[in-house]
Amino acid sequence: MHTLMQDVRYAVRLLARNPGFAAVAIVTLALGIGATTAIFSFVNGVVLRPFAFRDSDRLVMLLTQSRRASPFPMRAVFPGDFLDWQRENRVFDSMAAFQGATFSVTTGGDPERLLGAMVTRDFFETMGVEPIAGRTFRSRSGEADPSDTVVIGERVWRRRFNANPALVGQRVTLDGRPLTLIGVMPAGFTFPRDGMVATGARPAQDVGIWTPLDLRPGDRSNATMQVIARIKPDVTLDQAQAEMDNVARAIEQQVGRRGFDVRIVGLRDDVSHQVRPLLFVLLGAVGFLLLIACTNVANLLLGRAAARQREVAIRAALGSGRWRLVRQFLTESVVLAVMGGLAGLLVAVWSIDVAIRLIPRGTLPRISEVQLDSQAFAFTMVVSIATGLLFGLAPAFQSSKADVMTALKSAGNAQTTRSRFFNVLVVAEVALAFVLLAGAGLLAKSFLRLTSVDPGFRPDSILTVGVTLPEGSYPGAVEMRRFSASAIERLHAVPGVAYAGAINWLPLGGNFLSGDFVVEDVPQLPRGLTVGKPAVSAEYFHAMGIPVLRGRTFVDRDDAEAPSVVIVTDTLARRLWPGQDALGKRIRVGFVRPNEPWSTVVGVVGEVKQMALSDETRPAIYMPLSQAPRSFLLRNLNFVVRTDGDPASAAAAIRRQIRTVDSDLPFDRVDTMRQVLSDSVSEPRFRSVVFGSFAIVALVLVAIGILGVLAHSVTRRTREIGVRMALGAQRVDVLRLVVRQALAMTIAGVALGAIGAAALTRLLASFLFDVRPLDPATFAVAAALLVGVALVASYVPARRASSVDPVIALRSE
Repeated sequence: MHTLMQDVRYAVRLLARNPGFAAVAIVTLALGIGATTAIFSFVNGVVLRPFAFRDSDRLVMLLTQSRRASPFPMRAVFPGDFLDWQRENRVFDSMAAFQGATFSVTTGGDPERLLGAMVTRDFFETMGVEPIAGRTFRSRSGEADPSDTVVIGERVWRRRFNANPALVGQRVTLDGRPLTLIGVMPAGFTFPRDGMVATGARPAQDVGIWTPLDLRPGDRSNATMQVIARIKPDVTLDQAQAEMDNVARAIEQQVGRRGFDVRIVGLRDDVSHQVRPLLFVLLGAVGFLLLIACTNVANLLLGRAAARQREVAIRAALGSGRWRLVRQFLTESVVLAVMGGLAGLLVAVWSIDVAIRLIPRGTLPRISEVQLDSQAFAFTMVVSIATGLLFGLAPAFQSSKADVMTALKSAGNAQTTRSRFFNVLVVAEVALAFVLLAGAGLLAKSFLRLTSVDPGFRPDSILTVGVTLPEGSYPGAVEMRRFSASAIERLHAVPGVAYAGAINWLPLGGNFLSGDFVVEDVPQLPRGLTVGKPAVSAEYFHAMGIPVLRGRTFVDRDDAEAPSVVIVTDTLARRLWPGQDALGKRIRVGFVRPNEPWSTVVGVVGEVKQMALSDETRPAIYMPLSQAPRSFLLRNLNFVVRTDGDPASAAAAIRRQIRTVDSDLPFDRVDTMRQVLSDSVSEPRFRSVVFGSFAIVALVLVAIGILGVLAHSVTRRTREIGVRMALGAQRVDVLRLVVRQALAMTIAGVALGAIGAAALTRLLASFLFDVRPLDPATFAVAAALLVGVALVASYVPARRASSVDPVIALRSE
């Protein structure tokens, strides 16, 4: 330890005497280690760290899977199945069901729409979470509370009710109904928000309200719930799976249903399964960046070691063995790496903060748990020491095997035969940078292709206002239709409004309803054909700029008393009636079977991207809001208003007009359609930005590496260059000599990088849209960028070499 501390003190003194070298090396390492630590913090917080629930490793999700259809499990479970599982199983301590929901809250401030869930009464006990005030839905006596109760989260309690402890036991109004608040859950408990993210939903806020979910035994009419359970301590996951297989088969025989299995998945794995591939791809990409940083620092150390040959020779002549010299050099590199790691912690803190702001809200589960904790600090220190050993090995061994007599005779001149190591390291970092550039280029090209997709409507000059009509105030279709008609009439009174319409599920808004249907005189529909079933108002198509290809749009006379009418998309019309006119054909949309009336097709419109720009365009059957056959089709409304000018400037007036119809109605979202379109591609944009940032840093590091190697090469070859110029070489010849060296290293690195990229970019295939992983144009641009960087980086050393005075160069020997 005494010798080790002596080496550490000597390393610190050397770095202090060379502040320029130390600063460049520490900054380079800080970028690589800091970025790596930041990505590890996300992997740790989202994938690796257990939930902050009691014995969270025993929590599992129960999914259903069809044996004949998709190989992927379905999250939705029938209420009757859940109740049978709960009664028949012997491997779970408890089991609960939940269903995401939103609630209109009017108590404690302005009307607000909050995210929540309906849960069975033993939900909180299953999760292993205790309230910080009051109690949950199951009292200590085991009796269930009535349905008119509610539990809220600590954040809602503090923000909306000023953390008033007297609120417990009081009445609050949700969805127009008075409920008794019986408990407050602790800060940080927002489940099932993370479960909703796992399903592909994009909640814009944390779950903060829970209400009881009442179920009917034997109900298998609609699968809408998710199921979570707590495995008994002495039961393994395989044993639980075997037990539930038996239970599922028994239920199948009892109810006469076939073809469904139960699949058990750990809660942590289930929540993170969608984002896990992206996080590990990012971790791999930042690992490449760290290797580039290490290569750069290794080159710096090699150049510094060449200047210290005389010092090493004197140490060896005084009796220092090779291992002693290697240990000294490794100590210096580790000290340098630890300093870079400590600086990297600052980079990591900043990077995490920036990343959390850039990550599209609602796309990453458990994001509130991402932080620079003790595990991340330990990871940083381990990575720092490992990188110190990694980039310090080559300089240490090369310096320790120098010939003593040759080094002493050189009198400190940096003559060395180690240029091959410099060149190899530069080739390696160019190859690593090429992989990053290729990946970033593929994602950027994919993003550009995605944003150039025609959504089927004209998004400019449109403002959207989303509302959800609470059941307490709007119990049936009559009240909801009256509200939508009055609100649209009011919107026309806003100055600058050209068209005002409404739809229940906004395109690119994240929701969609699809299903089967019946066509008159078409007994056999194309196999697997399902259609979207949106309900819209009369001016919706004009407000959105959706082209009407044939026939007409809906009009005010298409009300509940008029004959039923629908509008179909052009693709559906051509598939159902090839070579015929769709107008006048009749369809049953499929909501009120078997006595549903026929609906006449009165118009054909263009295709619209409903779910995502990357999805295939789905055919749709539009029905009038005023004729929607079921009330749930009217509960969610999105008003779309096309204005003559900037739509955002009309937002305040539009909100006021809607509030004149219902002053207690909160707004789910108020945005321009251009913003909705932008938000729909926020995830691919984020991926492109992250990979692009890595690629830019890699380019900078490659430029620094090439510059350093060429500068060292010019210094080492000063006499050679002097001889060449004395024998008649021109400045352009010397310039060509240096540039040729840079291009040779770069081209070799590009060739190796292309091989690596061909293998590794396949991992990005699931993130690409309309771009192949082996895209020649992208690879060519990456190669051109690296060659351009090499030419720019070689300019200063080349100019310096061409300015060598042959007389001075020869006299120096």
